[in-house]
Amino acid sequence: MAIASSDRIALNYFNLITTGTVSSTALTANGKVGFIFQAPKTGTIDRILWQSGTASGSPTVDVRLETVSTGSPSGTLFGTNTNVVTGTVASNTAYESTLTAGASVTQGDFLALVWAYASGTSIQIALASATPSAGGVMGSQLNLPQISTAGTYSLISGRIAYAAIRYSDGAYCPIAAGGVAYGVGSTTNAYTSGEKGIRFRLPYTARVAGFWTTYDPDVDHTVNLYADATAPGGTAILSQAVATNRFIQKNAVASVFSFASKTTLAANTWYRLVASSSGSPGIRYGINTIPSASYAAAVATDHHQTESSGGSWSDTTTILPQMGVIIDGLDDGAGGGGGGFRLVNIRGGADQ
Repeated sequence: MAIASSDRIALNYFNLITTGTVSSTALTANGKVGFIFQAPKTGTIDRILWQSGTASGSPTVDVRLETVSTGSPSGTLFGTNTNVVTGTVASNTAYESTLTAGASVTQGDFLALVWAYASGTSIQIALASATPSAGGVMGSQLNLPQISTAGTYSLISGRIAYAAIRYSDGAYCPIAAGGVAYGVGSTTNAYTSGEKGIRFRLPYTARVAGFWTTYDPDVDHTVNLYADATAPGGTAILSQAVATNRFIQKNAVASVFSFASKTTLAANTWYRLVASSSGSPGIRYGINTIPSASYAAAVATDHHQTESSGGSWSDTTTILPQMGVIIDGLDDGAGGGGGGFRLVNIRGGADQ
């Protein structure tokens, strides 16, 4: 094995606008938001995962899979009953909508996911911000969502679909790079003692140079990289002291740090990256809460929240902290035994 240097890569760096940003226009009668995508594999799509924006007047939404016509949703269902009209939709809420009948697709088929106003006063559909910080994806180069309020679709600039599909075999797949529907975004309650952060593993051997996080560090603290079996407060592989007075803006914004030295992490091996807090007002950080354990098991198999509980760790697989390591070198696979870099992203979504 040899480590080949690479550009610095922030792993698990999914979109930082955690609650999504709503469509530019609230949907009323005849209003629709659509997104064109290709089926990532052959099978039957039976559920759509998505999130609402602002809901007014007890709205319902017709969630549809349609065919594509000249680059926009056609208005024709992809298959018989490949839609479902939701119950009353609440504001800023994650949904997993089961289609009346699944859509039988072949890998590479073009489909349109459509959210159509069905009843109520108005509804906005949550979309993610398409910026260079969105997992390294340039917003100007994306397949953009579309909106129709008077029968004709137009592009929604600067946004990407905040949604995923589920197949009948239980596989969940995002439909836009950087736009995985990671559930409801929020920040943790400030904690004044103990350690909290992310438990993660990499699918390849890599050299770690630092870490990134979206947190609010209101006290001086230490960030520790531990082996999985190391107890809270034990001997860290790497540590970095962070002084709160180094920050001009601290309100859960993205911050990047370098460790004083580097280390190589083994493939398919669990580690913990945690911030140790001591004293008021404490630390808080951004998280995304996945709406179901089955979805978490499908798309977030390589990272989740961990926190100290006495002398041991407590893990929550449906909470994804907005933090991760920064790597600057990858196993080149030399020396026999393989183990080289594979294009697999630990978040379960698009590679970056």
